[in-house]
Amino acid sequence: MTSMAVAQSLSYVVQPAASCHLDSCFNHTLSDSLDSDLDVPFYDVIGVVAPMTSIATVSISYLYTIAKMPIVGYITSSEELSNKDLHPLFFRVIGPDNFKADAMIKFVFQMGWSNISISFTLKERTEKETLKV
Repeated sequence: MTSMAVAQSLSYVVQPAASCHLDSCFNHTLSDSLDSDLDVPFYDVIGVVAPMTSIATVSISYLYTIAKMPIVGYITSSEELSNKDLHPLFFRVIGPDNFKADAMIKFVFQMGWSNISISFTLKERTEKETLKV
């Protein structure tokens, strides 16, 4: 799934031919570099909306940082994406997971509960993030 997100993301990055100044790059397109059956269209954009998963967003964030293109995450909540050294052009509209975990802990203490049960899935989370929660 992550490789699919990266492959689709290449459609929004400036075409290699537009930035290539060597004679050997003339008429070179991304499709020439990839599988010959893959037809990759290009679009003229100034920013992109992130994929639905944090794992895919982390992968494409590195690509878009190199291309100097901002990414807006509408549902991606991984704390890793808050690191502005690694993801300087990533912006989000919801808070990262660590904010939610802090709120849950405060709620449990305010309610005076001594025993709680937590259910979760590792579908999208890394082990490191799950252990933090």
